[in-house]
Amino acid sequence: MSRTNAQRRAARERAQASRGLIVSRYRAGESMQALASAFGVSSGWLAKRFDTWKEPRRNRKAARMLRCSKRPDPPNA
Repeated sequence: MSRTNAQRRAARERAQASRGLIVSRYRAGESMQALASAFGVSSGWLAKRFDTWKEPRRNRKAARMLRCSKRPDPPNA
């Protein structure tokens, strides 16, 4: 179901008000997509906010390295 403009605006305002939390979760390793979903905004909109906030974004290589570092070690056979 599609959201109304008022609902989108409210989600964006909540995300703006939660800037510190969003940035700290991102720095802790949460993905842009996961954060956008959690706050009810699009990942594109959130990426633009990071640019506005002068918050560096991870490139693909850094994101992949972060994901790989969080994987559990395979069990010894």
